Amino acid sequence: MKRFKGTKGKWSVEEFNYVISATPNSNIQREGYHDEDELSLYGGYLIAENILSSHDAQLMATAPERLRVLIGMTLSMKAHPDYHLGKNQEFVDYVESAEQVINKALGHD
Repeated sequence: MKRFKGTKGKWSVEEFNYVISATPNSNIQREGYHDEDELSLYGGYLIAENILSSHDAQLMATAPERLRVLIGMTLSMKAHPDYHLGKNQEFVDYVESAEQVINKALGHD
């Protein structure tokens, strides 16, 4: 199964200046990451800052969760008989489109 290899933890938005950070997970070690001042300042690992709108920030902050859901839905759809039998071309096209988006998000395009 394809996995998200980005910054682990729950991504959240600080409304003051649209900063996105991920809550650190004690089980995850980021390579070369030892800046405790940044962790305390942002409450987690800094993902992005100076985002121009709260809408953009919310979209970015929910990206890992949306990716996880899309992967799960795609796996479920691929198990459906209509996908295996090719009975519904629209269904098959949606699965293929979802896989392309997943691959692009994971850097496999």
